[in-house]
Amino acid sequence: MAFDGANVWVASGSGSVVAINATTCAITYTVQIGGTPALTAFDGANVWVTDYTGNRVVKVDAASGGILNAYPVGAGPYGIVYDSHTKTIWIAISQGNPGEILVMNLTDTEAWAISTPTPTPKYLMDNGTNVYATDGVLNLSWYSAKSKTLVGENSGMPAPATGLAWDGANVWVAGDGDINDVISDTDYLIYYTSAQFPECSYQSIAADHAGYLYLPCSTVPGVNTVQQFSENRLTVTQTITVPPDPVALIWANSQLWVSSQTGNMVTSLNVR
Repeated sequence: MAFDGANVWVASGSGSVVAINATTCAITYTVQIGGTPALTAFDGANVWVTDYTGNRVVKVDAASGGILNAYPVGAGPYGIVYDSHTKTIWIAISQGNPGEILVMNLTDTEAWAISTPTPTPKYLMDNGTNVYATDGVLNLSWYSAKSKTLVGENSGMPAPATGLAWDGANVWVAGDGDINDVISDTDYLIYYTSAQFPECSYQSIAADHAGYLYLPCSTVPGVNTVQQFSENRLTVTQTITVPPDPVALIWANSQLWVSSQTGNMVTSLNVR
């Protein structure tokens, strides 16, 4: 999911990406890109969508909903982020064997391929200095956005590493019922577990930049909760009911937006 300042953009399993007005919740655009849209990123003017099965990245004009271009990339593009300082798009090539991160400028006239410690990089997050990658297994790695080189890695995460979030001060990594805080871009990890909620597999994570993280429970089919986690108290402070099978979320327009697989629903929530 991505927010362009007016619309929340959500990849759909039907070969489309949908823009939803963040104020009215009305659908602004439904853009048919084909293939299997996975994740999205916003560069200030355009929305970029990874097509997992089509091995390409599609560039959409956020103002009109028109498709501007489609760029072929490696096998299984999944995570995607925009780094505003270098004005580059970063794409996780998850099935490259070995995997890599592809970096390109906004017109694809320059591109860089970065080898990754894991063969299956999948999820990406940018904090303005580094780009972080997880692989859905046990590996976290991070790369300098400026030099486009590997800065550090941790191959012993205490839970399968999936979702990533930046709260303005810390990098948080979510996994199977676990929340991890990476300190100062080193391999030192503080580990917290929510063993009281064994049904939760935190495949994604969002920060509201006001001291709370939000994590969807998505291990068992039909689970319909998102948990609010206090960064200061280091505990779950609220359990929020949402449509079944929440898989992705984003904090946008002072609200929590949750995408659920069942019914292909997106829900906007006032949680503070």
